[in-house]
Amino acid sequence: MYQIQLQCKPVKEGTNIYYDVKTGMQIIKETFDLDTGLIVIEVMKRLRGGPCMDLIDYQVESGQLNIASCGVEARTIGNYVKEDISFVDFKRLVIVLLNALVYVHSKSVAIGALTPETIFITPNERVIFMDFSQSRLQDVAYTCIKSMPVDVYRSPESVYEPWMVSELSDVFSMGMILKRLIDTTHLTIQFHYAEIIEKMTRVRMQDRPKLQDVLNWINT
Repeated sequence: MYQIQLQCKPVKEGTNIYYDVKTGMQIIKETFDLDTGLIVIEVMKRLRGGPCMDLIDYQVESGQLNIASCGVEARTIGNYVKEDISFVDFKRLVIVLLNALVYVHSKSVAIGALTPETIFITPNERVIFMDFSQSRLQDVAYTCIKSMPVDVYRSPESVYEPWMVSELSDVFSMGMILKRLIDTTHLTIQFHYAEIIEKMTRVRMQDRPKLQDVLNWINT
């Protein structure tokens, strides 16, 4: 981390985006409390080469964890979806999003903080999930669970029963995100999309479908 700090200059003052003076590579620097930072690092290691930024380096300093990752050229999903998008392109994009999340879940990770502002799309339609600060490793037992702030995209259990957060919590969030994307377009969505979103955003997590089932329904 010290070498990265010496070689980097901020792209713009007051942001966490830097560029490497020697290589020109864009670097994102973030600071977390130690417990959160360790989870973020583990998630990024599990998803290496998948739908996340590449981890470059990290360092513990003054009880906090500094993390540097490789930046990418991308736009938020909200900015990527245009009002005049065709139904065919919209469906393809939804399948890309769902497949990326299926990959995350295959690594025993629940993201827990999905919003249109934390999902990015590159020009070649690679999905990048940006926020793992509230992620849960599904194969790890936690002794201390932090509650999550209320957000329209967060599932009820993530706010009121944070120890229950799982892949089904991400299903809820993705359902709310798809609803917003549809609302911001001029698309006339087929009826079964509304039915799928209703199932994804049910209050009781046990009533929600698995993500792979959602993907199969979208593909039909």
